[in-house]
Amino acid sequence: MATLYVSKSGSDANNGSSWALAKLTIQGAVNAAVTGDTITVGAGTYKEFVAGPSGKRLYFVAEGRVIWDAENLRQYCFE
Repeated sequence: MATLYVSKSGSDANNGSSWALAKLTIQGAVNAAVTGDTITVGAGTYKEFVAGPSGKRLYFVAEGRVIWDAENLRQYCFE
């Protein structure tokens, strides 16, 4: 089990293994994750619809105030 990081200053080309190598999108982290991984999302607003995680059991943690706006379909706010 690993922790993947997501940050507004990240890049989906990164592996997500630390804040310095954070993914840019929640989807990027979900795609890279395996069952049991934790995705830690940095403060900010993420306007994205996330597909999946088909067959994966993942854990999400908010680091600061996180707003996840899935294309205005549903809005999640984690603190």
